[in-house]
Amino acid sequence: MSAPDSLTAALCTECGLCCDGSLLAEVELSGEVEAGRMETLDLEVEEGDDSGRDAWFLPLPCEALCGSKCGIYEHRPRTCRTFECRLLKDADSGALQLDEALGVVAAARSERDAVLELLNDLDAGGSAPRLPLAERVSETVLQLEEAGRRSRKADRLRQRMESLGALLTDRFLGE
Repeated sequence: MSAPDSLTAALCTECGLCCDGSLLAEVELSGEVEAGRMETLDLEVEEGDDSGRDAWFLPLPCEALCGSKCGIYEHRPRTCRTFECRLLKDADSGALQLDEALGVVAAARSERDAVLELLNDLDAGGSAPRLPLAERVSETVLQLEEAGRRSRKADRLRQRMESLGALLTDRFLGE
């Protein structure tokens, strides 16, 4: 079942976690034509090999994300058009009311912001902000450990990222 546009508008535009690199690391494009369309929109496209076939991806966080809204909404990739997280599906099925779903989004964004705050305190610009959040955290913690600068803050960062990851998996990615 596909979520009604009004539910998607109310929930997805408040969230943006699937686009900002918190929930996903990349968006698979449907082929070379779609990849070309994204490049025409001045978005970075990565080419790779997915199980022996050519594949194209938009790395996340998405360059077209404006706050929590898509800046290319009418031209977004097919994968973005069809993606529905578990939270949206739960709201669509009536298992969650919209206000409850928005509360989950607020909690996830708050936890993400806490991770970002710790990351920025520890990182001092060392990791690329264009990397997905989990990668940025891993890279920063690894750099600190390699430099012999492991700290309680780094341990807190790792713990907060694990907590955020569990929340995202449970509420947004789970069955």
